[in-house]
Amino acid sequence: MARISAIAVLLLCLAAAAPALSEGAKDAPARSGPSVVDLIAKGQYDLARDQTRTITEGKRDADVQRLFVEGLIFVHKGEDENAIAVFEQIVRFRPAFRLARVQIAQAYARRGNYDLARAQLSDLAQQSQNPVERSAFARYAELARQAEITKRGYDYSIYFTIAPSTNLNRGAGGDTILLGNREFVIDENSRSSSGVGVAFGGAYTRSFKLGQGSLNWRSSLDGKLYGNEDYNLFVFGQSLMYTQSFGRTIMSIGPVADVKTYGDEYYNTRVGGRLDVLHQINKSWSALASTSLLHQSYGQGREHLDGWIGSFDAIARYQFNPLTFVAFGGGVTRETTEEDRLDHTDLRASMVVGHKFGNGLYLEGKPNYEYHIYDGDFFAPFIGPREDHRVGAAVSTSFDRLSWKGFTPVLSYEYSYQFSNVDFYEYDSHDVSLNVRRVF
Repeated sequence: MARISAIAVLLLCLAAAAPALSEGAKDAPARSGPSVVDLIAKGQYDLARDQTRTITEGKRDADVQRLFVEGLIFVHKGEDENAIAVFEQIVRFRPAFRLARVQIAQAYARRGNYDLARAQLSDLAQQSQNPVERSAFARYAELARQAEITKRGYDYSIYFTIAPSTNLNRGAGGDTILLGNREFVIDENSRSSSGVGVAFGGAYTRSFKLGQGSLNWRSSLDGKLYGNEDYNLFVFGQSLMYTQSFGRTIMSIGPVADVKTYGDEYYNTRVGGRLDVLHQINKSWSALASTSLLHQSYGQGREHLDGWIGSFDAIARYQFNPLTFVAFGGGVTRETTEEDRLDHTDLRASMVVGHKFGNGLYLEGKPNYEYHIYDGDFFAPFIGPREDHRVGAAVSTSFDRLSWKGFTPVLSYEYSYQFSNVDFYEYDSHDVSLNVRRVF
């Protein structure tokens, strides 16, 4: 959804980055004497040069600082090509002069060369010894990537995951279930099964300018393969979302659909619509709300599951600083079928805490809870409506220095436990995953 304003945000952030750099005061004469900046802004270039010579007189790096002002003059004149040449000359003399690198990135961004701007910012992110600056440059590099996507009108992504689990199918832990005073044997495929799964997929997004916003078509394919073919899953998704920005608010709305298969059989089709609203409340707080309504049609033998599913989720995020955030989320889902006993309402709540350390290590924790309540009796008169409680906790980590050509591995672990008034639906599971993903 950030695609519409990526270019404007990138230029704004880069403009703010230059004076924020700690070395700026000693490296740039424009910082030493505000009058130099004012003179350039007024087009009084000769006076700006005279003022710079006075400020830098007798300094060891006077030539570099005077050259920097020449570059700023070219920027003010709108001669970005000449400005880039001057700032690149400075970088050759003084590789650590980051203000020049920021000016190069700005100039490339103004010219629409977002890939070159991103290269400069990525280098700055890797070279900075200040974790806050490193995180900021990494964000600006991501904005440059988004701006490049906006310019070309499309993007695509791929991912691959290895995921060992103690309970691949979220099956029951025992071999039998007691209903009333009768004992039933649980089908083998419904019992918990451990193993290693492999997940993979990709997505392609095409954007078209439409009025004040953009129309974004997305096509995706996601797959999971296990040792037992009965658990194999494939999902083919489509969406066509119109996205528009209204000041601090970005809204996306449109139709969505997906088709799912389990094993070698068709499972179901879902068709409907979705609405997403992202609002930047202030510098620290942001909020996201998402709602959808889908009609579900199941394959042969599962027609009793046909019906509707609607959901609403809201997330509030607080950014303490560029390295640390906390988010709180909650949601509700309502699903109806052809049988009352299968109609149910789900409530969920979660919290996410993330922090990036100075060496590039990122850690994230996510406790979560879900409650499921069904309408009709599960097994009258012995068992009333089914009720499930699911609790879980997940942690994930990544390390910038392990990135390779845009691929960054993410290692995750999650424990989940579900208890229910129907023994068949009780389970616990330990899940580990190693995921690599890249957006092109």
